[in-house]
Amino acid sequence: MRSNELFKMPNTIFDMNLSSTELTVLTAMYSLRGVCYKNKKYIRISQKAIATMTGLTPKTISRIIDKLNRLNLIFEVRRYFVDEHKLGTYHYTLPVVKYNYFFVSRRIFKLSNKLTASEFRMYLFCCKCADSRTMQFWNSFNDVCNQLNLHRSSVIATLKSLIKKGLISRYRVKKKDGSYADNYYQINTILIRKPKIQRKKRRRYSSRLSIFPFRFVLGLFKSYKGIVHNLHKTVKCFSFFSLSRGSPKIYTSVRSTHLHTNRKKNNIKLYLKYRCNLEYYC
Repeated sequence: MRSNELFKMPNTIFDMNLSSTELTVLTAMYSLRGVCYKNKKYIRISQKAIATMTGLTPKTISRIIDKLNRLNLIFEVRRYFVDEHKLGTYHYTLPVVKYNYFFVSRRIFKLSNKLTASEFRMYLFCCKCADSRTMQFWNSFNDVCNQLNLHRSSVIATLKSLIKKGLISRYRVKKKDGSYADNYYQINTILIRKPKIQRKKRRRYSSRLSIFPFRFVLGLFKSYKGIVHNLHKTVKCFSFFSLSRGSPKIYTSVRSTHLHTNRKKNNIKLYLKYRCNLEYYC
């Protein structure tokens, strides 16, 4: 996976007793690209856009952002006036994560089937436990229950749902005694399929007619007939113009059935060549 598609999340988010919806909103804000200056990250986004990313309502988004601001996970929340009576979008200031972090893919918010809040929290915990090189983890169910304060049955059900959605895959490891160990998982790369562009289907005609419709062929024939008629007119006018100029014409045909002497034929040939500017070919 490309490095620009990953973003950093601090490891301390699981130690602050945040709910699953609060973790979802905080992760969505960390996934946004912004300007970093003096260990601070500046982001500009509306609450409706965050609501579409997380699948929550704008009211819950504003309530969660207020709580995150009180917990000092968001430093500043500002909003400026665009006009005299109109407010613009929100400006947020987040801390830059430099130490004790784990990577999460930005494609998690582009999935067609959105994750629930509990599934998103479990996915974040799996990303935290996974190795940064192999993206594998082998935590037990009891460890996950103690870290997230969940029951064993809910942990098993959430992991199964993540496996069905293709975000996590389970693999088997063989022990020394020949048995297989459980609870070995790997985080998969998120693949997003682009929607196919539907092209317009060509209209098919019956086999009795040709490829083109009859009206189209008839129109082509009429246009071709008009072009030939106009061309004939232009050639006729040009011939009349060319014949009306120069010396008087001779109407005696060289290839006629009458018998001519060789002297008369030569005279006609020279007349056509030099007086009428026409080449004669026997």
